[in-house]
Amino acid sequence: MGRPRATTTAASSKPKPKPKPKPKPRSRAKPRATPSPVPLLSGISSPYACRTPSPAAADLSFLSPSSPPAEPGTRNSSPLAAPTTMSTIGDLRSLAASHLDSLKRRLDALHGDYVRDLEASHSRISKRVKMESHGCLQLAEEVDKEQQKIADKIAERAELVKTSYKKFVAEVQASTSRVCKVTVPEMTKSMERAIDGLRSRYISAIPSA
Repeated sequence: MGRPRATTTAASSKPKPKPKPKPKPRSRAKPRATPSPVPLLSGISSPYACRTPSPAAADLSFLSPSSPPAEPGTRNSSPLAAPTTMSTIGDLRSLAASHLDSLKRRLDALHGDYVRDLEASHSRISKRVKMESHGCLQLAEEVDKEQQKIADKIAERAELVKTSYKKFVAEVQASTSRVCKVTVPEMTKSMERAIDGLRSRYISAIPSA
């Protein structure tokens, strides 16, 4: 039992070998990124911009000309073009001017579309207003005609009533004058005659005293 302990202590007393240091990877020199608004204005993408797109590039993406989407399953035979870099300020100005021209053309096209739509809607509204106003005028003319007809009928009826009333008044006056001039004297004369006959009868029937 004593020998194995000696072997274990001997093994533990041996120095451990030091680990070999790992070779450090060589650091590649990173190219200096020149601050230029080219990636923001154009669709040219740098290898750094492809990884983390900035919000400014996303906001100005409408400035770049729209390219048709690549069909799935088809690969371009030509290799990818290397990103172009602006060497002078003149190139940057020309690029900005081209993008501004394209933007102006798009704005002009949109403005023309809006103007055409506005003119079309204005023409439709004006035609509708003209039609409605013409209909209102026709309706007003018809109402005026009907009102004139009703007024003429009322005037005719009023004239008829006036003439009939005048005839009635004339007939009444004629009848009253006839009664006053003819029938009343005749009635008085007949009454006098009857009174005279009664007197003669009663006087002849009474004996003289």
